[in-house]
Amino acid sequence: MTFPWLRWFTGKPAASPDWRVWADGVELAKLREPRVADTTWTSFAIVATTRPPDPRLRDDAFWLRASWQLVDARTGREAPNVVASASGLRDGGRRIALRGAQG
Repeated sequence: MTFPWLRWFTGKPAASPDWRVWADGVELAKLREPRVADTTWTSFAIVATTRPPDPRLRDDAFWLRASWQLVDARTGREAPNVVASASGLRDGGRRIALRGAQG
């Protein structure tokens, strides 16, 4: 059994659902490689699932609007109250920090 508080010692979330980003009824991306960014924020690598990649994924304004949903691919459940960091995209637009996306 793994405990969520274990991430304080390892620097990684103890467990993470298989997060998918959806907008306008289309899956746009998978979120991979979760890293603790702060005590309440988790940073994720953004992996586009559309070809070509949807340009909104590289747009800070897209992440700050409530026009996307975060869905656990295993259960089909949407994560409620997830928000993106106002600091925007990181690592050249390849990572996003989210609050409320926990395992």
